[in-house]
Order: sequence, then structure tokens, then C-alpha cells
Amino acid sequence: MIDVTLLQEADKPDQLWDGINKLQPADEQYTRLQKALDHYRLLENTAPRSFPNIVVQGIIRPGERNTAIPLIRKKLCLTDLKVYPMMFDSTTGSMDSLLYDQNLTDAVKFFQLRHGLEPDGIIGDKSLKFINQSFRDKVDVIALNMERMRWLSEGYGENYIMINV
Repeated sequence: MIDVTLLQEADKPDQLWDGINKLQPADEQYTRLQKALDHYRLLENTAPRSFPNIVVQGIIRPGERNTAIPLIRKKLCLTDLKVYPMMFDSTTGSMDSLLYDQNLTDAVKFFQLRHGLEPDGIIGDKSLKFINQSFRDKVDVIALNMERMRWLSEGYGENYIMINV
């Protein structure tokens, strides 16, 4: 058992941490999930605990105005900050514009793509389901997927297909 050997051979705290890190999969996807997990845990602890559930009657198409747009914009700013930085409306000087503009459309398309949805930029029930997912739910999903990765084979060989269900 490598876990017991790791504990027996660790004389100093640094050795223990190095050993623990060696037990984690040395996979780029796993490392990205670790970063995402840290980000969502931070959001869970610092962002408003009960980020309001966004409700939309029908769908929102690019170029339309809708009262839900400011909340959608804020949620994407929290979750996809590298893709969609906080954008200010140059005409009003705020980020609470009701206009579903091109910047937000691009961010929604990327969000849809990341969640396995058709990246059409139309905000409907499927997109809202993922936008409304709580930070706690995201943490749970990411942690579960990291655990699944730990049980995968170390080497896949040169040719393999990985399917993101």
C-alpha cells in the first residue's frame, strides 16, 4: 500500500505534502479541476450565499432587452471571469444594462459550449439551468469528477478517446 508507505517514510511535513501530491493524478485536466474547485469554494464562501435564482419568461435572444440581463451578467462575471470580465455600459456608466449585447452573447456562447449545450447565444431553460446552479453544487460536481479521475488508469497509451459525458 503506497499510502501507508508514504506515511512511514515522511520524516518532515514537506515530505508528507510531496508524497500526498504524488498520489494525485499527474494530468492536466485534474490540475485544471483543482483550480476550478478552489475558485468555486472561494465563491461559495465569499459570494452572496443565496445568489438569486434567475427567472426568465420565454427566451432571451442577442440584441434584446430583459430585466434578467444584469443578474446573468453578474453570475458570468463570477464564474467565467477570464472569459467575461466585468464590462461597463459606456452610455450609462454601469454594468446593469438590460441590453443583451455582443460581449455578453459571446460569454453566453462560451458558457453554453462548456456545459455541453448548443452555443447559440440564446438564453432559454437549458442555459438557465446551468447558470442557476449554486456554487455548492458546482463544488460537489467538480469534487466528484476529481475523485473519478483518481480511479482511472495511470496511462492510457498513445491512442485513446476520452468522452466528456
